[in-house]
Amino acid sequence: MQIIKKYLKFFIFSILLIGIFIQENPCLAQSSKNKNLIVTLLAAGQGDSIVIQTPKGKTYLIDTGPNETLFGGSFDAGKEAVVPFLKFNKIAFLDGILITHPHLDHYGGTFTVLENFKVKQFMDSGIKTRAPPYIKLLSQLEKNGVEYKIVKEKDKLNWERSLKIEILAPTKELAPNIEEKNNVNNRSIVLKLTYKSVSFLFTGDIEKETEEVLAKKLKRKLKSKILKVAHHGSKTSSTMVFLMRVDPEVALLSCGVKNPFGHPHALILNRFNDLGVKIYRTDQDGTIQIITDGKKYEVKTSKGS
Repeated sequence: MQIIKKYLKFFIFSILLIGIFIQENPCLAQSSKNKNLIVTLLAAGQGDSIVIQTPKGKTYLIDTGPNETLFGGSFDAGKEAVVPFLKFNKIAFLDGILITHPHLDHYGGTFTVLENFKVKQFMDSGIKTRAPPYIKLLSQLEKNGVEYKIVKEKDKLNWERSLKIEILAPTKELAPNIEEKNNVNNRSIVLKLTYKSVSFLFTGDIEKETEEVLAKKLKRKLKSKILKVAHHGSKTSSTMVFLMRVDPEVALLSCGVKNPFGHPHALILNRFNDLGVKIYRTDQDGTIQIITDGKKYEVKTSKGS
């Protein structure tokens, strides 16, 4: 009898936990099988992780957040954010993972994702790196039988027929000295995703130099309604010339609560405010989700707006 009571208490406690989780994360309950495009910026600490759920039910990740456990820390975005979101949404298979650049705050969660899900394809820019964790990751992908694809400027990704996906960077016309400085941030993949009349621009961690090259080269082609702000809102990015070309309605910022880098910088926040851009940030709003039918879009956050 005591055993039955013990399991009953555990069952009730589990149900309460799930209820609290759903209540605090209302945007996590969206179905992946619908006619909408769903873009979710996960609250993944001081890093980036974005889930793309296509109108026909495919699922892609753009970056997977940090993993401090590789260096003695405790936070793994894969375990704490990415995997729970995917499982809660009953996603059992990933069509692809795209890593914008090989910095640990953008790819660290991939290890845990690979432990929990079958992944069809892994994409990066082919940038050379000596970072041991990234070399280990590439080896693990090969062991898991994941297809590896290098994406380049002007590539068009065939994720789904209804979506237009263009690789805008890294560009060959890099600003002077970027190569010499080994500036990995400035060689991030920049991707524009368009669903009918609604477009998203994902910028990795590009900084001033690359932003200015793209603004000069692409001009109005950068224009997008939703901008994933570069480099977590650092003052080294989000130049006025770049923002004027993008002309966003919404800015999405991914940064950790009380992070030691001062992200997002007040200068950048003021810049967006001066342009009349609505700002959402994971350190304050939690997980941010945009749902669009290609004509209009709705923004939801796990903390209530």
